[in-house]
Amino acid sequence: MKKINSIDYGGKVIGIGCIFALGIPIILLMINQVVALKLISILIIASVAIGGIILAGFFIHLAIELRQDKKIDAYYSRHKNIKLKISDTYYECST
Repeated sequence: MKKINSIDYGGKVIGIGCIFALGIPIILLMINQVVALKLISILIIASVAIGGIILAGFFIHLAIELRQDKKIDAYYSRHKNIKLKISDTYYECST
């Protein structure tokens, strides 16, 4: 199992989700006040849906990452002060 780590890109994903969920719909609402078109209303709904999907997917991703972190921490807590053989003459010990 590969360790998930969202430190580098977490803020960017949340920012993109917020742009789709809030930024674009607010701009489209202002445009809709001037030019009342059905297409703009559809674009607003689509943008909010895309932003919601991005944010929900990322929060699921974060929940998985948190669970992995807890499992890894529990593993290392149970295996403190145990020598692990890494070669014929070298050992590693987590403290």
